[in-house]
Amino acid sequence: MRASAIFTAILASILLFAGLTLPLMTVTSLYFFTDAPSLLSLVSRLWTSGEVALALIVAIFAVAFPIAKLATILAALVTGRFGHFVKVFDVIGKWSMLDVMIVAIAIVALKITGLQSISTELGLFAFIGCVILTGLSAWMTRKLSSA
Repeated sequence: MRASAIFTAILASILLFAGLTLPLMTVTSLYFFTDAPSLLSLVSRLWTSGEVALALIVAIFAVAFPIAKLATILAALVTGRFGHFVKVFDVIGKWSMLDVMIVAIAIVALKITGLQSISTELGLFAFIGCVILTGLSAWMTRKLSSA
């Protein structure tokens, strides 16, 4: 079970990297202009356009928290010291669904304007896969810690 939990956490890490760097969606405006931003490029654009608070919120909840949760899960699995690490990722895990919420809000906000058409891209599915596999590896790690 420990090897499969490590494998799941590593796969979730790979999907997180893909979800952060691959395009989340393709936005087409006025049938001529297209843009395919990644999550990291969205944070960068928010920052450079002066939306510092929003950039920090997205960076913390959609980038830093998933990285921190996966790092603590992997640390617990590799070291075999579950007690402290399980408490840490449980605290982080209470906030971890905000990452999905932030991405969903961004897509809905763009769709509401009506001037663009939006289609989802591979980065969004990788990010969702990361969230699912992170939850699965957290569950396996908790089972190992109680055994």
